[in-house]
Amino acid sequence: ILSIGSGRAINELVLIDENYNVICSDLDIPETYEASKKIFNDYIYLKFDVLKHDIQQKFDSIFSLHTFYLFSENQLNLAFSKVNMSLHKDGIFIVDMSTEHNFISTYYQNFYLKIESILIYFISKIIKKNIGLIFDENFGYKYKKKEIINIATKNNFELLSIDSIGHNEIYR
Repeated sequence: ILSIGSGRAINELVLIDENYNVICSDLDIPETYEASKKIFNDYIYLKFDVLKHDIQQKFDSIFSLHTFYLFSENQLNLAFSKVNMSLHKDGIFIVDMSTEHNFISTYYQNFYLKIESILIYFISKIIKKNIGLIFDENFGYKYKKKEIINIATKNNFELLSIDSIGHNEIYR
């Protein structure tokens, strides 16, 4: 199993503890990796960027939790294509986008976060704390399920299921 965008590998360590053969990866290897290897078996963690690097081996399963929503449509196409080339014939790719565009997500991203930032900035001035104000417009991309399915299908994936129940990611 390859995990793309593992971060500190919290979900992956659950699988490793259950004796699954998981290779973790992310843009950088976390500082916690060496300590984790002492608790969990000596597992592999690769410095890997799915948009820049080719995956050199084939996997039965690949998964990515909370990473692909950061990609533009072109980047998603590239990532899905590379993942597809790295799966065995009947391999499975599990991707968690958690970014469906709806009223609440639009309100939160476009209004609430900006208002909250401005309020914190002004409160910091009143209490004489020196806090700056920077707006970063990219909190990730919002895709509808249909858009993600279309991109995956275009890259030769077949949809097996959609699970929108709020379980812990790894148990989904």
